[in-house]
Amino acid sequence: MDFETAEYGPHSVLPLPYQAKKNEVMILENLDGLLCIYLSYTHELLLWNPTTTAQRHLATPASHTVFEDIAYTVGLYTDPSNDYNLLHLTRRSGVLAAHIYSRQRGNWRKIAFKTNSAYQTRKFYWSPGTLCAGTLYFTICECWVVGKNVVIGFDTSTEQVRDINFPPIPSSGIF
Repeated sequence: MDFETAEYGPHSVLPLPYQAKKNEVMILENLDGLLCIYLSYTHELLLWNPTTTAQRHLATPASHTVFEDIAYTVGLYTDPSNDYNLLHLTRRSGVLAAHIYSRQRGNWRKIAFKTNSAYQTRKFYWSPGTLCAGTLYFTICECWVVGKNVVIGFDTSTEQVRDINFPPIPSSGIF
């Protein structure tokens, strides 16, 4: 990609803005070309816009690592003032903590994120958030057994959470 002319094609290779091996970098989330990247060797998150080459390492909210394995998940969204935000959910010892990072303010704040306490355990896997019409949706499944599946909706304007149950899946499958 030629950043001066903004010309690029479908097979452009963009250099990473940090030193890392391919297997040490994971794109967790994207929105409007902004990427949320996880660096496995440092457990850091960063926001990166490959088009402008702007990047920001996210400072750690007090008392927790930025990102680790299946107990954590993220979702990117814009709030009503057009600020890009990152919702960061951590699950430790059956306790869910939710923090929002504001790109404009450059800081984290803790929020209430009330949902079924069973979903807060490592027994459940949480997908990254999917933004649709002002709501971040997380698919949650009881992975280790054929168990419960649910979608959690996080309204980005009101910061309210709601559970949406999947319809029952017959034991013979859906196909």
